[in-house]
Amino acid sequence: MTSNSAPQPRILIVEDEPLIASVFSDAILDAGYAVAGVASKVADALAIIEAGACDGAVLDPTLFGVSSAPIADALAARGIRYLVISGFTQEQLPDIFRGAPYLRKPVRLPQLFEAMDTLFPKK
Repeated sequence: MTSNSAPQPRILIVEDEPLIASVFSDAILDAGYAVAGVASKVADALAIIEAGACDGAVLDPTLFGVSSAPIADALAARGIRYLVISGFTQEQLPDIFRGAPYLRKPVRLPQLFEAMDTLFPKK
């Protein structure tokens, strides 16, 4: 059986604040994307990436005080684009995150949608 609608990009949400992760998840679904998973720990995010289960990511660069640089490395190694969302300024972020598209918390949903539509075009 074939479907007229193409699958939408699967977005991994990497965020250590449960409320923010929930808001991002709902917003991403409302915008017509699929949520590949929500990870608040580096190992959980890496497992989703290694399984090939995501097409893009929304990435907090610090998870419970631990750098999410290994996640950024894994995404980059697979050619998967990601959006950095942080309370820190870009200048305060480690170098690995500085070249990535960036939004500063608190994020307004129209900003999130615009960035996602640019980074993760829907099919």
